[in-house]
Amino acid sequence: MADLTEFERSMPREQLEAVRACFARDLGPVTDIGGGSASPKVVLGHAPCRHLLKRRRREFSPRDVVLFDHGVMQYLASAGLPVVPPLLTESGESAVWVDGWAFEVFEFVEGLERFDAGDDGLLLESAELLGRFHRETAEFQPPGRKDWQREFHMGENVWTLQDTLENLSRPSDDERALAETMLAVSRRVAADLTDELYAQLPTAIIHGDYTWANLGCRGGHIAGLFDFDWTYRQARLDDVARAVLFLAFPRDGGPSDDDIWGLVAPWTLDMRRASLFLAAYQDAAGPFNDLECRLLPAYVKECWLCCRIRAMRKVDDTDKLRILTFGMAPILDAWDTLDGLA
Repeated sequence: MADLTEFERSMPREQLEAVRACFARDLGPVTDIGGGSASPKVVLGHAPCRHLLKRRRREFSPRDVVLFDHGVMQYLASAGLPVVPPLLTESGESAVWVDGWAFEVFEFVEGLERFDAGDDGLLLESAELLGRFHRETAEFQPPGRKDWQREFHMGENVWTLQDTLENLSRPSDDERALAETMLAVSRRVAADLTDELYAQLPTAIIHGDYTWANLGCRGGHIAGLFDFDWTYRQARLDDVARAVLFLAFPRDGGPSDDDIWGLVAPWTLDMRRASLFLAAYQDAAGPFNDLECRLLPAYVKECWLCCRIRAMRKVDDTDKLRILTFGMAPILDAWDTLDGLA
């Protein structure tokens, strides 16, 4: 049995029992800690009848938001995508609310392996899956409501980076110089991706976190797409940019989602794999229009800069510049090559 000390701190047993009481079936005892870095999760029961219990973050727990996310999951599952919707409670709800948090229970998908970043076949499958996702949801109107501003809005993140740099004390000269370069690059990207241009882009319900961390594989094929907390209606390029960065570009040591440092580890540019992904995506979702082709490189740049900027929130002040800048010098040296993505 796993050490449940951390579980006891992050999810009191009183909450677990309140959730358990809402289901007609016996969910089983806590037997393991779930993965991921943002929301506490525990595994209940024993194989082959295990369940995953997840407590959503508070900002993802309002009823309208939960209804939206679960509506998307149920719709995609009914369309044949490898999505696992939450179990329904005895009263027919898809979540349980306790102390202001929403709790979800899922059937545990057994035997999954991590996404192999060197497998071209998996890369093509991931592109096709994302294309199907966007094609299916282009006109879909989920229940609930989730009118959120997009997560990686460069204009907002520039101010976050600028404010952080102004308030940090005693950074090393090298880190400070690289951070200032990243601030200047971020301002240029913000100027290229104006809200006026964004409003003209084709939209879909996007996944919002389409990375290796949320793809499960079995037998050399994708068998699960998970974590829909960031699903909402946005330009489809939001998903495409993140997917190119996290699925097409290799990282030393391979994909890692054990902590925030692994999630934002530096990558090596691989235009061959990026081209494979983009071609397969368009075969499934439909071709990019002229504006999408024009803005895609800027979207990829925006996504990576914002990943690093937002990662600063998850570390102590002494590590903020390091997580912003580590491994960034070679990436910035290859920055202009990204303009060839379209």
